[in-house]
Amino acid sequence: MAIFHIKVTTGKKFGGSTQANVYIVLYGEQGSSGRIQLRNMASDSRDDENFQLGQTDEFIIESKDIGNLQKINIGHDNMEAGVESADWFLEKVEVTCPHDNTSWQFPCNDWLAMDKGDGRIDRDLYPQPF
Repeated sequence: MAIFHIKVTTGKKFGGSTQANVYIVLYGEQGSSGRIQLRNMASDSRDDENFQLGQTDEFIIESKDIGNLQKINIGHDNMEAGVESADWFLEKVEVTCPHDNTSWQFPCNDWLAMDKGDGRIDRDLYPQPF
């Protein structure tokens, strides 16, 4: 098993925060993690406080060993209480493997929204050096 620290930064575009259920899939040389919902681990935190304008949220996930990380898929279920769509402006995702202290940054700077941008609510992102 492998542990990953995930940092997700929501952009500062008007209307860019979401209360939808956000998930991530990690893809490596030896397979994928499968879909993992990003939820707060602390019992005193509320999931609906995640993915707010300009905010960076941190998560710890556990996955089978996937080898060297090559890409991620991140998206949401487009479900948000009281609204018809759950628009989200994702700035970037940072993934760290604390076992070997390796980090990857995945820039996005795009909407995950059915009624903005290209209408997609998920994205394949590839690492950029930082």
